[in-house]
Amino acid sequence: MPEMSVLSSRGDDKHIWDPDDEKSVELAEKSFNDHIKKGFIAFEVGRGGQKTSRRVEKFDRDLGKLIFVPEVAGG
Repeated sequence: MPEMSVLSSRGDDKHIWDPDDEKSVELAEKSFNDHIKKGFIAFEVGRGGQKTSRRVEKFDRDLGKLIFVPEVAGG
């Protein structure tokens, strides 16, 4: 099942959806968009948990796993 993990001060919050279930896809897309609006950055996780540098800016129901990290401001 596809999933999103959101890294926060509380640890990882997970959101899992079924690409064949429209209601769960709608909820996942809403969660994705909400996190992007809050300034989180989404990255795709490769097969077998491999890191990638592929930033995801639009929800795709068929992506396997995403990790959201808070945007970091330098100074």
